[in-house]
Amino acid sequence: MTQREQQIIDLIHREVKPALGCTEPIAVALAVAKAVEIITENCPAACPEGWRREADFKLDVAVSANILKNGMGVGIPGTGMIGLHVAAALGAVCGDSSLGLEVLKNLTEDDVARARELVGSKAVNISVADTEHLLYVKATVALGGASASAEVDPHAYAVIEDNHDRIVETSFADRILMSSESAAAGSDSDNKDLGLTVKEIYEFALHADYKDIEFILEDRTLNLALAREGLEKDYGLKVGKAIRENQQEVFGDDLLSFAMGMTAAASDARMAGSTLPAMSNSGSGNQGITVLPHPAASIRDESFPPRARARVPSRIAHRPLRRLAVRGRRTNRAAGWARRGARDCGRADPVAGCDTPPPRAPRPRTTRSRLRRGADGRVRGGRSNRRHRKELHARHPVWRVRVRARARPAARRRA
Repeated sequence: MTQREQQIIDLIHREVKPALGCTEPIAVALAVAKAVEIITENCPAACPEGWRREADFKLDVAVSANILKNGMGVGIPGTGMIGLHVAAALGAVCGDSSLGLEVLKNLTEDDVARARELVGSKAVNISVADTEHLLYVKATVALGGASASAEVDPHAYAVIEDNHDRIVETSFADRILMSSESAAAGSDSDNKDLGLTVKEIYEFALHADYKDIEFILEDRTLNLALAREGLEKDYGLKVGKAIRENQQEVFGDDLLSFAMGMTAAASDARMAGSTLPAMSNSGSGNQGITVLPHPAASIRDESFPPRARARVPSRIAHRPLRRLAVRGRRTNRAAGWARRGARDCGRADPVAGCDTPPPRAPRPRTTRSRLRRGADGRVRGGRSNRRHRKELHARHPVWRVRVRARARPAARRRA
Protein backbone atom coordinates (compact mmCIF):
# COMPACT_ATOMS: atom_id res chain seq x y z
CA MET A 1 0.00 0.00 0.00
CA THR A 2 1.34 3.40 -0.96
CA GLN A 3 1.29 6.43 1.31
CA ARG A 4 -1.32 8.09 -0.88
CA GLU A 5 -3.64 5.09 -0.65
CA GLN A 6 -3.23 5.06 3.13
CA GLN A 7 -4.22 8.74 3.25
CA ILE A 8 -7.38 8.03 1.27
CA ILE A 9 -8.30 5.08 3.50
CA ASP A 10 -7.75 7.20 6.62
CA LEU A 11 -9.97 9.85 5.08
CA ILE A 12 -12.76 7.31 4.56
CA HIS A 13 -12.44 6.20 8.18
CA ARG A 14 -12.80 9.81 9.36
CA GLU A 15 -15.72 10.61 7.06
CA VAL A 16 -17.68 7.37 7.49
CA LYS A 17 -18.66 6.38 11.02
CA PRO A 18 -21.79 5.11 12.84
CA ALA A 19 -24.15 7.74 14.28
CA LEU A 20 -27.09 7.14 16.60
CA GLY A 21 -29.97 9.48 15.84
CA CYS A 22 -29.85 12.94 14.30
CA THR A 23 -26.32 14.31 14.62
CA GLU A 24 -27.33 17.79 15.87
CA PRO A 25 -28.83 16.69 19.23
CA ILE A 26 -26.18 13.99 19.44
CA ALA A 27 -23.50 16.69 19.26
CA VAL A 28 -25.19 18.45 22.17
CA ALA A 29 -25.29 15.22 24.17
CA LEU A 30 -21.62 14.59 23.37
CA ALA A 31 -20.52 18.02 24.61
CA VAL A 32 -22.53 17.64 27.84
CA ALA A 33 -21.20 14.12 28.42
CA LYS A 34 -17.62 15.34 28.01
CA ALA A 35 -18.17 18.14 30.53
CA VAL A 36 -19.67 15.70 33.07
CA GLU A 37 -16.72 13.33 32.60
CA ILE A 38 -14.33 16.22 33.31
CA ILE A 39 -16.12 16.83 36.62
CA THR A 40 -15.91 13.12 37.39
CA GLU A 41 -12.16 13.07 36.80
CA ASN A 42 -11.47 16.19 38.87
CA CYS A 43 -13.90 15.51 41.75
CA PRO A 44 -13.61 11.79 42.49
CA ALA A 45 -14.81 12.21 46.09
CA ALA A 46 -18.06 13.83 45.00
CA CYS A 47 -18.66 11.42 42.15
CA PRO A 48 -19.10 7.83 43.38
CA GLU A 49 -20.29 5.07 41.10
CA GLY A 50 -23.78 5.74 39.76
CA TRP A 51 -23.77 9.36 40.95
CA ARG A 52 -24.94 10.77 37.63
CA ARG A 53 -28.51 9.49 38.02
CA GLU A 54 -28.83 11.24 41.39
CA ALA A 55 -26.85 14.43 40.73
CA ASP A 56 -28.53 17.82 40.70
CA PHE A 57 -27.22 19.01 37.34
CA LYS A 58 -27.52 22.53 36.01
CA LEU A 59 -26.96 22.50 32.26
CA ASP A 60 -26.42 25.60 30.15
CA VAL A 61 -25.97 24.83 26.45
CA ALA A 62 -25.25 27.49 23.85
CA VAL A 63 -25.62 26.35 20.24
CA SER A 64 -25.40 27.93 16.81
CA ALA A 65 -28.62 28.84 15.03
CA ASN A 66 -28.08 25.98 12.57
CA ILE A 67 -27.86 23.42 15.39
CA LEU A 68 -31.00 24.83 17.00
CA LYS A 69 -32.91 24.73 13.70
CA ASN A 70 -31.95 21.17 12.83
CA GLY A 71 -32.30 19.67 16.30
CA MET A 72 -35.39 21.27 17.81
CA GLY A 73 -37.93 18.89 16.24
CA VAL A 74 -36.17 15.54 15.76
CA GLY A 75 -36.60 12.44 17.88
CA ILE A 76 -34.04 11.33 20.45
CA PRO A 77 -33.26 7.59 20.16
CA GLY A 78 -35.03 5.37 22.67
CA THR A 79 -36.95 8.15 24.46
CA GLY A 80 -40.05 8.97 22.45
CA MET A 81 -39.24 12.66 22.99
CA ILE A 82 -37.84 15.38 20.79
CA GLY A 83 -35.56 18.37 21.14
CA LEU A 84 -32.18 19.49 22.39
CA HIS A 85 -33.25 19.71 26.04
CA VAL A 86 -33.75 15.95 26.25
CA ALA A 87 -30.49 15.28 24.42
CA ALA A 88 -28.54 17.49 26.85
CA ALA A 89 -30.14 15.83 29.89
CA LEU A 90 -29.37 12.35 28.57
CA GLY A 91 -25.77 13.36 27.88
CA ALA A 92 -25.42 14.33 31.53
CA VAL A 93 -27.13 11.22 32.91
CA CYS A 94 -25.71 8.43 30.75
CA GLY A 95 -23.59 9.86 27.91
CA ASP A 96 -20.25 8.28 27.07
CA SER A 97 -18.03 10.59 25.03
CA SER A 98 -15.67 7.77 24.09
CA LEU A 99 -18.40 6.40 21.80
CA GLY A 100 -18.40 9.55 19.67
CA LEU A 101 -21.63 9.95 17.69
CA GLU A 102 -23.04 6.89 19.51
CA VAL A 103 -22.78 8.71 22.83
CA LEU A 104 -26.28 7.60 23.90
CA LYS A 105 -25.80 3.97 22.95
CA ASN A 106 -26.08 2.61 26.52
CA LEU A 107 -29.15 4.50 27.76
CA THR A 108 -31.77 2.68 29.85
CA GLU A 109 -35.33 3.40 30.90
CA ASP A 110 -34.09 4.72 34.25
CA ASP A 111 -31.82 7.15 32.39
CA VAL A 112 -34.74 8.37 30.31
CA ALA A 113 -36.87 8.87 33.42
CA ARG A 114 -34.11 10.88 35.14
CA ALA A 115 -33.55 12.99 32.02
CA ARG A 116 -37.28 13.73 31.89
CA GLU A 117 -37.12 14.91 35.49
CA LEU A 118 -34.22 17.27 34.72
CA VAL A 119 -36.07 18.75 31.78
CA GLY A 120 -39.26 19.11 33.82
CA SER A 121 -37.44 20.91 36.65
CA LYS A 122 -36.02 23.50 34.22
CA ALA A 123 -32.47 22.34 34.89
CA VAL A 124 -31.60 22.50 31.18
CA ASN A 125 -31.22 25.82 29.41
CA ILE A 126 -30.71 26.06 25.64
CA SER A 127 -29.65 29.38 24.10
CA VAL A 128 -28.33 30.66 20.79
CA ALA A 129 -24.61 31.39 20.80
CA ASP A 130 -23.11 34.50 19.23
CA THR A 131 -20.81 32.73 16.80
CA GLU A 132 -19.98 32.63 13.11
CA HIS A 133 -19.64 28.83 13.10
CA LEU A 134 -22.51 26.94 11.49
CA LEU A 135 -21.83 24.05 13.85
CA TYR A 136 -21.10 25.17 17.41
CA VAL A 137 -21.98 23.74 20.82
CA LYS A 138 -20.77 24.95 24.21
CA ALA A 139 -22.09 22.85 27.10
CA THR A 140 -21.54 24.13 30.65
CA VAL A 141 -22.32 21.71 33.50
CA ALA A 142 -22.56 22.73 37.15
CA LEU A 143 -23.50 20.75 40.27
CA GLY A 144 -25.85 21.88 42.96
CA GLY A 145 -26.96 20.58 46.34
CA ALA A 146 -24.82 18.14 48.28
CA SER A 147 -22.53 17.47 45.32
CA ALA A 148 -21.43 21.10 45.21
CA SER A 149 -20.26 21.04 48.85
CA ALA A 150 -17.52 18.54 48.08
CA GLU A 151 -15.69 21.06 45.88
CA VAL A 152 -15.84 24.81 45.54
CA ASP A 153 -18.40 25.31 42.80
CA PRO A 154 -17.42 22.39 40.54
CA HIS A 155 -18.30 23.25 36.97
CA ALA A 156 -16.90 22.39 33.57
CA TYR A 157 -17.59 23.04 29.93
CA ALA A 158 -16.79 21.49 26.55
CA VAL A 159 -16.92 23.14 23.12
CA ILE A 160 -17.61 21.46 19.78
CA GLU A 161 -16.91 23.29 16.52
CA ASP A 162 -17.24 22.58 12.79
CA ASN A 163 -17.66 18.79 13.11
CA HIS A 164 -20.27 17.03 15.22
CA ASP A 165 -17.67 15.08 17.21
CA ARG A 166 -14.77 17.56 17.19
CA ILE A 167 -14.19 18.82 20.75
CA VAL A 168 -11.90 21.85 20.51
CA GLU A 169 -11.87 23.16 24.09
CA THR A 170 -12.51 21.90 27.62
CA SER A 171 -12.33 23.60 31.01
CA PHE A 172 -12.80 22.83 34.70
CA ALA A 173 -13.30 25.44 37.42
CA ASP A 174 -12.29 28.27 35.07
CA ARG A 175 -9.07 26.45 34.18
CA ILE A 176 -8.52 25.59 30.52
CA LEU A 177 -7.65 21.92 30.15
CA MET A 178 -7.48 21.73 26.37
CA SER A 179 -7.55 24.73 24.05
CA SER A 180 -8.61 25.08 20.45
CA GLU A 181 -4.99 25.73 19.43
CA SER A 182 -3.81 22.40 20.78
CA ALA A 183 -6.80 20.63 19.22
CA ALA A 184 -6.09 22.25 15.88
CA ALA A 185 -2.43 21.33 16.08
CA GLY A 186 -3.32 17.74 16.79
CA SER A 187 -5.79 17.50 13.91
CA ASP A 188 -3.98 19.45 11.19
CA SER A 189 -3.04 16.25 9.43
CA ASP A 190 -6.64 15.00 9.67
CA ASN A 191 -8.31 18.13 8.31
CA LYS A 192 -5.90 19.10 5.56
CA ASP A 193 -7.15 18.95 2.00
CA LEU A 194 -5.64 16.02 0.16
CA GLY A 195 -6.34 17.63 -3.20
CA LEU A 196 -8.28 14.59 -4.42
CA THR A 197 -9.81 14.58 -7.87
CA VAL A 198 -12.73 12.51 -9.11
CA LYS A 199 -10.38 10.65 -11.46
CA GLU A 200 -8.00 9.78 -8.62
CA ILE A 201 -10.86 8.49 -6.47
CA TYR A 202 -12.10 6.40 -9.38
CA GLU A 203 -8.64 4.93 -9.99
CA PHE A 204 -8.23 4.18 -6.29
CA ALA A 205 -11.60 2.40 -6.15
CA LEU A 206 -10.61 0.22 -9.12
CA HIS A 207 -7.08 -0.74 -8.16
CA ALA A 208 -6.91 -0.65 -4.35
CA ASP A 209 -6.47 -3.93 -2.53
CA TYR A 210 -9.94 -5.30 -1.80
CA LYS A 211 -8.98 -6.21 1.78
CA ASP A 212 -8.10 -2.57 2.47
CA ILE A 213 -11.54 -1.26 1.50
CA GLU A 214 -13.74 -4.20 2.49
CA PHE A 215 -14.61 -2.45 5.76
CA ILE A 216 -16.83 0.00 3.87
CA LEU A 217 -19.45 -2.74 3.41
CA GLU A 218 -20.38 -2.33 7.08
CA ASP A 219 -22.66 0.54 6.11
CA ARG A 220 -24.75 -1.93 4.13
CA THR A 221 -25.54 -3.85 7.31
CA LEU A 222 -26.33 -0.80 9.44
CA ASN A 223 -28.37 1.18 6.93
CA LEU A 224 -30.39 -1.78 5.69
CA ALA A 225 -31.28 -2.73 9.27
CA LEU A 226 -32.44 0.86 9.79
CA ALA A 227 -34.51 0.73 6.58
CA ARG A 228 -36.24 -2.48 7.66
CA GLU A 229 -36.97 -0.86 11.02
CA GLY A 230 -38.65 2.04 9.25
CA LEU A 231 -40.77 -0.31 7.15
CA GLU A 232 -41.89 -2.48 10.06
CA LYS A 233 -42.85 0.32 12.46
CA ASP A 234 -44.64 3.65 12.15
CA TYR A 235 -41.93 6.30 12.34
CA GLY A 236 -42.56 9.95 11.58
CA LEU A 237 -44.55 10.63 8.41
CA LYS A 238 -44.01 7.04 7.18
CA VAL A 239 -42.83 8.27 3.79
CA GLY A 240 -40.78 5.17 3.01
CA LYS A 241 -43.54 2.86 4.16
CA ALA A 242 -46.08 4.67 1.98
CA ILE A 243 -43.81 4.37 -1.06
CA ARG A 244 -43.30 0.65 -0.56
CA GLU A 245 -46.99 -0.08 0.08
CA ASN A 246 -48.09 1.86 -3.01
CA GLN A 247 -45.20 0.92 -5.25
CA GLN A 248 -47.20 -1.25 -7.62
CA GLU A 249 -50.09 1.17 -8.20
CA VAL A 250 -48.39 4.57 -8.00
CA PHE A 251 -44.62 4.50 -8.31
CA GLY A 252 -44.09 1.42 -10.44
CA ASP A 253 -42.36 -1.84 -9.63
CA ASP A 254 -38.81 -0.90 -10.59
CA LEU A 255 -35.44 -0.67 -8.90
CA LEU A 256 -35.54 3.12 -8.57
CA SER A 257 -38.82 3.12 -6.63
CA PHE A 258 -37.62 0.24 -4.44
CA ALA A 259 -34.38 2.04 -3.54
CA MET A 260 -36.29 5.30 -2.96
CA GLY A 261 -38.67 3.59 -0.52
CA MET A 262 -35.85 1.89 1.38
CA THR A 263 -33.88 5.13 1.69
CA ALA A 264 -36.90 7.12 2.89
CA ALA A 265 -37.78 4.40 5.41
CA ALA A 266 -34.29 4.52 6.90
CA SER A 267 -34.47 8.30 7.19
CA ASP A 268 -37.94 8.10 8.79
CA ALA A 269 -36.67 5.74 11.48
CA ARG A 270 -33.50 7.71 12.17
CA MET A 271 -35.15 11.12 12.48
CA ALA A 272 -38.04 9.82 14.62
CA GLY A 273 -35.88 8.28 17.35
CA SER A 274 -34.93 4.74 16.36
CA THR A 275 -32.27 3.15 18.56
CA LEU A 276 -30.46 1.69 15.54
CA PRO A 277 -27.42 3.59 14.25
CA ALA A 278 -26.89 4.82 10.71
CA MET A 279 -23.57 4.91 8.91
CA SER A 280 -23.03 8.66 8.59
CA ASN A 281 -21.03 10.48 5.95
CA SER A 282 -19.23 13.74 6.82
CA GLY A 283 -21.20 13.98 10.06
CA SER A 284 -24.59 13.59 8.38
CA GLY A 285 -26.62 10.44 8.89
CA ASN A 286 -29.07 11.22 6.08
CA GLN A 287 -26.17 11.82 3.72
CA GLY A 288 -24.84 8.41 4.64
CA ILE A 289 -28.25 6.83 4.12
CA THR A 290 -28.44 8.18 0.57
CA VAL A 291 -25.75 5.65 -0.36
CA LEU A 292 -28.40 2.98 0.34
CA PRO A 293 -29.60 2.42 -3.27
CA HIS A 294 -26.60 0.18 -4.01
CA PRO A 295 -27.28 -2.30 -1.16
CA ALA A 296 -30.99 -1.99 -1.93
CA ALA A 297 -30.21 -3.23 -5.42
CA SER A 298 -28.33 -6.17 -3.97
CA ILE A 299 -31.48 -7.15 -2.06
CA ARG A 300 -33.79 -6.72 -5.01
CA ASP A 301 -31.57 -8.73 -7.34
CA GLU A 302 -29.40 -11.47 -5.81
CA SER A 303 -27.21 -11.48 -8.91
CA PHE A 304 -26.10 -7.93 -8.02
CA PRO A 305 -23.37 -8.48 -5.39
CA PRO A 306 -22.45 -5.79 -2.86
CA ARG A 307 -19.26 -4.25 -4.14
CA ALA A 308 -16.98 -2.25 -1.92
CA ARG A 309 -15.29 -0.68 -4.92
CA ALA A 310 -18.54 0.83 -6.14
CA ARG A 311 -19.15 2.42 -2.75
CA VAL A 312 -15.83 4.21 -2.33
CA PRO A 313 -16.58 7.13 -4.72
CA SER A 314 -19.99 7.74 -3.15
CA ARG A 315 -18.35 8.23 0.25
CA ILE A 316 -15.58 10.71 -0.57
CA ALA A 317 -16.36 12.17 -4.01
CA HIS A 318 -18.15 15.12 -2.36
CA ARG A 319 -14.79 16.68 -1.50
CA PRO A 320 -13.48 17.28 -5.04
CA LEU A 321 -17.01 17.94 -6.29
CA ARG A 322 -17.39 20.72 -3.72
CA ARG A 323 -14.22 22.34 -5.03
CA LEU A 324 -15.41 21.88 -8.61
CA ALA A 325 -18.73 23.52 -7.77
CA VAL A 326 -17.02 26.64 -6.45
CA ARG A 327 -14.55 26.62 -9.30
CA GLY A 328 -17.36 25.98 -11.78
CA ARG A 329 -19.31 29.02 -10.64
CA ARG A 330 -16.26 31.16 -11.23
CA THR A 331 -15.56 29.48 -14.58
CA ASN A 332 -19.14 29.92 -15.77
CA ARG A 333 -19.08 33.57 -14.79
CA ALA A 334 -15.79 34.11 -16.63
CA ALA A 335 -17.08 32.20 -19.64
CA GLY A 336 -20.16 34.40 -19.69
CA TRP A 337 -17.99 37.46 -19.75
CA ALA A 338 -15.92 35.95 -22.56
CA ARG A 339 -19.02 35.08 -24.60
CA ARG A 340 -20.39 38.57 -24.09
CA GLY A 341 -17.10 40.06 -25.26
CA ALA A 342 -17.00 37.76 -28.28
CA ARG A 343 -20.55 38.69 -29.19
CA ASP A 344 -19.73 42.37 -28.96
CA CYS A 345 -16.66 41.85 -31.13
CA GLY A 346 -18.57 39.83 -33.67
CA ARG A 347 -16.25 36.85 -33.22
CA ALA A 348 -17.06 33.20 -32.76
CA ASP A 349 -14.07 32.48 -30.49
CA PRO A 350 -14.81 33.56 -26.88
CA VAL A 351 -11.11 33.38 -26.02
CA ALA A 352 -10.06 35.85 -28.69
CA GLY A 353 -10.16 39.44 -27.54
CA CYS A 354 -10.83 42.68 -29.37
CA ASP A 355 -9.76 46.27 -28.96
CA THR A 356 -12.65 48.21 -30.45
CA PRO A 357 -15.96 46.38 -30.57
CA PRO A 358 -18.25 47.28 -33.48
CA PRO A 359 -21.24 49.46 -32.63
CA ARG A 360 -24.42 47.60 -31.79
CA ALA A 361 -27.51 48.02 -33.89
CA PRO A 362 -30.25 49.77 -31.92
CA ARG A 363 -32.92 47.43 -30.61
CA PRO A 364 -36.41 48.02 -31.99
CA ARG A 365 -38.57 49.45 -29.25
CA THR A 366 -42.07 48.14 -29.09
CA THR A 367 -44.82 49.23 -26.77
CA ARG A 368 -47.54 47.15 -25.27
CA SER A 369 -50.22 49.02 -27.24
CA ARG A 370 -48.58 48.15 -30.56
CA LEU A 371 -48.30 44.52 -29.58
CA ARG A 372 -51.92 44.27 -28.51
CA ARG A 373 -53.63 46.48 -31.13
CA GLY A 374 -53.52 45.89 -34.85
CA ALA A 375 -53.50 48.38 -37.73
CA ASP A 376 -57.29 48.35 -37.91
CA GLY A 377 -57.57 49.34 -34.26
CA ARG A 378 -58.76 45.94 -33.06
CA VAL A 379 -57.07 44.13 -30.18
CA ARG A 380 -54.85 41.30 -31.37
CA GLY A 381 -54.05 38.60 -28.84
CA GLY A 382 -54.92 38.54 -25.16
CA ARG A 383 -58.19 39.65 -23.63
CA SER A 384 -60.03 42.73 -24.78
CA ASN A 385 -60.79 45.54 -22.36
CA ARG A 386 -64.51 44.81 -22.52
CA ARG A 387 -64.03 41.15 -21.67
CA HIS A 388 -61.69 42.10 -18.85
CA ARG A 389 -64.27 44.48 -17.40
CA LYS A 390 -66.98 41.82 -17.57
CA GLU A 391 -64.81 39.45 -15.56
CA LEU A 392 -64.18 42.12 -12.95
CA HIS A 393 -67.94 42.83 -12.73
CA ALA A 394 -68.65 39.17 -12.09
CA ARG A 395 -66.01 38.84 -9.40
CA HIS A 396 -66.31 42.18 -7.60
CA PRO A 397 -69.89 43.50 -7.19
CA VAL A 398 -68.76 46.53 -5.16
CA TRP A 399 -66.33 47.53 -7.88
CA ARG A 400 -69.20 47.16 -10.41
CA VAL A 401 -71.34 49.64 -8.55
CA ARG A 402 -68.51 52.13 -8.35
CA VAL A 403 -67.75 51.83 -12.06
CA ARG A 404 -71.38 52.39 -12.98
CA ALA A 405 -71.49 55.47 -10.74
CA ARG A 406 -68.51 56.92 -12.52
CA ALA A 407 -70.05 56.17 -15.94
CA ARG A 408 -73.16 58.28 -15.31
CA PRO A 409 -73.33 61.70 -16.97
CA ALA A 410 -72.40 64.62 -14.79
CA ALA A 411 -75.86 66.21 -15.02
CA ARG A 412 -77.56 62.97 -13.92
CA ARG A 413 -75.21 62.59 -10.96
CA ARG A 414 -76.01 66.15 -9.84
CA ALA A 415 -79.72 65.43 -10.03
